[in-house]
Amino acid sequence: MSLTFIFYSLLGIFLFALAFFVIFWPVLLLLKHLGKGINTRYFITALLTLTISGVGVAAADLRFLVPLVIGIPVLALMWWGDHRAEARQRSRQ
Repeated sequence: MSLTFIFYSLLGIFLFALAFFVIFWPVLLLLKHLGKGINTRYFITALLTLTISGVGVAAADLRFLVPLVIGIPVLALMWWGDHRAEARQRSRQ
């Protein structure tokens, strides 16, 4: 790996983190305050998956698409687990 690749990857991650805390985090807090229940685990997992994959695509290195291939099933399993837990809780009541 070249030093340029490492530099631009770190720069991209830093800029994304900055954008996350300036834009996405206040929006997430506002939605939670308004009662639009967004599950933080889904939100952060999706953003991390897309960020890692985005850095790889920008660097034209397809090996970085692996987190996208892994991240989508992980999100699906998280949703399925929560859905089942809610169904079990409703059946007990």
